[in-house]
Amino acid sequence: MPKRLQCIIPGCDATIDGLTEEQVLAQVETHITRDHPDLELDAQATDSIRANIEDVGDE
Repeated sequence: MPKRLQCIIPGCDATIDGLTEEQVLAQVETHITRDHPDLELDAQATDSIRANIEDVGDE
């Protein structure tokens, strides 16, 4: 089932889609590097991101 993440940073309206959680997380790394370079993607941040990834049904 496809996955979606709305960026968890307040004020950022980025949406990241992927077929798997791993694909979403890979795109999150790119997004953070490009749009939030002051943030560190540590274990705590990754856990928070994982908790916010949602399944996307047929739209």
